[in-house]
Amino acid sequence: LERRRRNMDARYRTRMETFEAFKRFPEGDPGKWEAFQSFLAASFDSSPGAWTVEDSRGALEKIGASDDDIEKIVHLHQSVDAKDFHPEHPPVRTVELNPLGKRILNLISKSALLLLCFFLIPDEATASDWSEAEKLFEQAIKAPAGSKDAMAFYMDAALKFQSAAEAGERPGIAWYNSGNAWFRSGALGRSIAAYLEARVYRPFDPLITENLIAARSLTLTEMREKRGLNSFWSGSWLKALFAVVSVFFWILLLCYFRYRKRSLLIAGSVIAMFATGIIGLLLLKAIRSEKHGVVIVEEVFARKGPAYSYEKAFTEPLQDGLEFTLREARGDWGLIVLPDGRQCWTPLSQVQLLSY
Repeated sequence: LERRRRNMDARYRTRMETFEAFKRFPEGDPGKWEAFQSFLAASFDSSPGAWTVEDSRGALEKIGASDDDIEKIVHLHQSVDAKDFHPEHPPVRTVELNPLGKRILNLISKSALLLLCFFLIPDEATASDWSEAEKLFEQAIKAPAGSKDAMAFYMDAALKFQSAAEAGERPGIAWYNSGNAWFRSGALGRSIAAYLEARVYRPFDPLITENLIAARSLTLTEMREKRGLNSFWSGSWLKALFAVVSVFFWILLLCYFRYRKRSLLIAGSVIAMFATGIIGLLLLKAIRSEKHGVVIVEEVFARKGPAYSYEKAFTEPLQDGLEFTLREARGDWGLIVLPDGRQCWTPLSQVQLLSY
């Protein structure tokens, strides 16, 4: 994960490389302060040679550094400048920079999360939808909490992130950000749908799981966590697993031909059976064309047939955030199966169908 993030995020790679170079200098070494300045400059997209005391003060205040840490760095700046330019060349004030640098690195990492919404977003994500979504989300945060302006900004940001996800731009993160924005706007159904989409790309991400549970807990319908074939394992994950298993199988087969050990033959047979099971799952996913969906309006009355002229299927309406399985689509209506097994028809314009 660390190598992948460094490869995909140039700013993160530069920040970590300059921090590691700074750490290699022993405390008290004259070059350690220059390396520390290079780390600060790289962390805030500036040139090391142009980094000043005011740059340090402003950058550290921006990330919420303590007053004590800010004063230490400011005094060190002034002490180094005095040694270089004061006629008496007073000695440089010594400060332990390693713990100071570690605290600043942690603050920079936390501020980069932007309230956990932009978790691990690489700097290369500069498409118009993504940039607009970031700006809209920031505007929503700055707007008065619960105001109409904040809700409007959150909705617009959610739509922009969703557009970026559908375009294939960091879909896991984009769907997650979209879910966060929908959740803050109060659109529970849309937030649940976005988190479910995100979990296909990042099935082991605890943030997505926690936020999904939080959104489900606010719905009026009690839901049990279900991780079936379609909701957890996407076709791409199964194909990737099959590729890994195939590599192990051929390695074991070559080892068996070389050493002729029965244990290798047994292990190869087990791997082959496992690969066969994965192929079976892929075939089952291809045969089962059912889609999953979520109700995205406050409430909608289900019908016994695919039109408003049919009687209501139930006395109570379907609530926002209710998850279902689509059995059949007929025009603008869909036959859905509820979690308790009941079936009914509902307008497809009132629900959001998931991509898997």
